[in-house]
Amino acid sequence: MSLMNCTTLRSFRSALRKTVNVVPVRWRNTLNFSIHTSIDAISKETWNSLNHKESIFLDYGQLKALSDPMNTDVKFFFCQFFDSKTPVGIAVFQIAKLEADGLHERLGSGKIAEALGRKFLPDDRSYLLLCGTAFATGEHGFSFMPEIPVQRAMNGLCEALTEIVSLEDKKEQPIAAMLIKDFYEPSFDAAYALDECGFRSFDVDANMEMPLLNEWNSFEDYLQSLNSKFRTKANAAFNRSEDLKIVELSDKEIDQHRDRIQQLYDTVHDKADFKIGHLNCALLCRMKKEMGDKFIFRAYFLEEKIIGFSIAFNAPYQLEAFLVGIDYQYNQQYALYSRMLYDYIELGIKLRASKITFGRTAGEIKSTVGAFPVALKCCIRHPGKLSNVLLNIIFKYVEPETFPVRNPYKEVTLKKLAPRGYHHT
Repeated sequence: MSLMNCTTLRSFRSALRKTVNVVPVRWRNTLNFSIHTSIDAISKETWNSLNHKESIFLDYGQLKALSDPMNTDVKFFFCQFFDSKTPVGIAVFQIAKLEADGLHERLGSGKIAEALGRKFLPDDRSYLLLCGTAFATGEHGFSFMPEIPVQRAMNGLCEALTEIVSLEDKKEQPIAAMLIKDFYEPSFDAAYALDECGFRSFDVDANMEMPLLNEWNSFEDYLQSLNSKFRTKANAAFNRSEDLKIVELSDKEIDQHRDRIQQLYDTVHDKADFKIGHLNCALLCRMKKEMGDKFIFRAYFLEEKIIGFSIAFNAPYQLEAFLVGIDYQYNQQYALYSRMLYDYIELGIKLRASKITFGRTAGEIKSTVGAFPVALKCCIRHPGKLSNVLLNIIFKYVEPETFPVRNPYKEVTLKKLAPRGYHHT
């Protein structure tokens, strides 16, 4: 019986019994941990030494700027894990408001679907406790030393989340769910380990990754790797955007244009169906100060007016596309978003990055410049037992978005990318 075809309480209960195991496997945490509302409570040296994969979104300076309450409506918690008294792991937790305008539609039609959606997102708004970041895609929530077994690390993570829920339990806005995001395929064992703690793992929209070949020493080398159709498309975007002046801004210049930057950020943010957290763009000036050359802010000027901006993090081994802002009345005429994507590629080649991480939005257009969808999972759990059963059902029926994936490459280029795991079906 399809749950979304249920129209009575009896049929709903019947489907529920057939599809959900309500008793999670027992788990036990053997790690000690401390939870702080300020990262200042943990030394920079200790924190960064435990960020052994060098995630830019776990970088101490970046988190110090981002977690300032003046810069975002997201509430932060910082956790340090110990094996006996030895530091062995770190995690970042965020409580963020979720606005999901399209969730009810994605659940399907019928009374049960509507009731489930309203249960967790009254008026399309609710609060999530995240392990990870609300502002980027990828594995940026935690880092444990390699000698800590995966199940042991995940058990510690679960208990820390539960501790935060109990701390927040008496607040005006209850937490609708705990969400641990995102897991790439090599880390799916961690996602499955969380099933032992009562979480449900589910597929989410893919991250779009752009591999960069070592032989690309210039943007022209990249263009020559494309077939003629997509090379013509790239050249057309540059021709349409030739009147734009592209400037890399300093922290003082970011501050000078802060109001316009905020307006452009809000325009993009407000278009999203699913929104988690909101930024005060004063943050960007501070990030530039904290991160220096790792933080790259480009403004797109039409005469004296900024009509767009893009931000990248120069992370170890890769370029992370962070935020864009766009004045959509100029987007089509000046191929603004396409130009931003090509500029990311040119920057990645210049910095000798191995790949560009573009994030999970606008998958089709990102595939036209050479990005590939990379599978991701998240894990979710509701603080209450019965509600957790219903939450499992909801996410069973929320499927990742599908889109046409374009192949812009010559056959010889695809053969060079294949050993790195990038393929077109």
